[in-house]
Amino acid sequence: MKPHLLDPLRGSRIFRLPLVKTFPYVFQVLRSDNDISYSSAAFYQTIHLGRRQSTTLLPLLTLRDYIISKVVLSTNPNGNTKRKSCWVVMIFGIESRLAFCSCEDFGGVGIWMELTSNSGPYSDVTFYNGILFAPCNSRFVDAWDFNRDPP
Repeated sequence: MKPHLLDPLRGSRIFRLPLVKTFPYVFQVLRSDNDISYSSAAFYQTIHLGRRQSTTLLPLLTLRDYIISKVVLSTNPNGNTKRKSCWVVMIFGIESRLAFCSCEDFGGVGIWMELTSNSGPYSDVTFYNGILFAPCNSRFVDAWDFNRDPP
């Protein structure tokens, strides 16, 4: 599966995102020659309550629909003269962690990187003037300044 950033108004693909195999906690992607959308799967590691680890084989469509809960952009990638200042951040996993990639990673050449923090799980994410705000379920808000010092 090759994930893409979609334009919801036009229904068209804008950019290709980094591959599923670079997704945090995905160990291996199994492909089928017959029908990639339904029979491909990935081994995904879950950590329950910060202690118990397990690995689950999930179909890629399930990985997309169940594991990725929200994706946001820092700015419009089409209207940005400095493409490297555009970021994609997502909430992923049952642990509600954060991962990101830069617009330089578009085209499927980059990787997803986890944003590490002692906080979380995260209930939402939003960008404002290049700063990522992520409210935690513990009623605190983490912030990362992508303008000054990208992670």
